[in-house]
Amino acid sequence: MVTHATSHGFAVLVCSISAALLVETIKPMMPQVYHYISGLSDKIANLFEQPLNPEFVTIALLASLFAGIWGIMFKVFIKGGDENL
Repeated sequence: MVTHATSHGFAVLVCSISAALLVETIKPMMPQVYHYISGLSDKIANLFEQPLNPEFVTIALLASLFAGIWGIMFKVFIKGGDENL
């Protein structure tokens, strides 16, 4: 259980930092990609009818994607890949 808690806690930290760094890297290098993701984030932010910064929503989206990938890899490598995902 400690392995699972440590992995998931570390995943939140790493995925959040990685997503924020990726957003800052994408802005100047791939502006079309950033504007696409930012537009998607703006639509998601409008769903909540709250004053959410689209950049924060973009970071949260990417962090969630990274965390999902982390979870799949955790399941495959730690718990064994022979079970159904």
